[in-house]
Amino acid sequence: AQFQAMYRGGFTQFVPFVVTVLGVAFTDLLIGVGLGLAVAIVHILWTNYNAPFHFDPDNHKPGEAVRVELSEDVTFLNKAGIKRTLGEMPDGTHVIIDARRSVHMHPDVREILQEFLESAEGRNIRAEVHGLEGIAARGSSADRLTRSVHSAAKSNDDRP
Repeated sequence: AQFQAMYRGGFTQFVPFVVTVLGVAFTDLLIGVGLGLAVAIVHILWTNYNAPFHFDPDNHKPGEAVRVELSEDVTFLNKAGIKRTLGEMPDGTHVIIDARRSVHMHPDVREILQEFLESAEGRNIRAEVHGLEGIAARGSSADRLTRSVHSAAKSNDDRP
């Protein structure tokens, strides 16, 4: 019955469960639980690494704003992908970075967003960032980014 319940829970629940059971059966309790935990952690990290944000270029229509939705936990592992995506935005684009679902953001990612906002005006990119105020942050870089977002929003409001 427990195997069926875990199977119905999907791949993310079933595989760590089976690894744990097999680990306990063939070694001991501590190693089995450790193996199951390791498999679950690797899966979580892999999923988060592959999906730090959502942007679907196939559904983007010319002339519309490009919407980049950040994930719940944006770590330093996501830095390169976010930097590449923002760097490839064509000049003259309207970009909306939506961080309202984000709970935690690594300071390096905040720095990338700040650099993008600072360079956006020179590239004639209208950039908006939503939802940074409520994200857990450490250090003064978060304060600088929040101020930068507000000043960029004001300068965008002044545009015709």
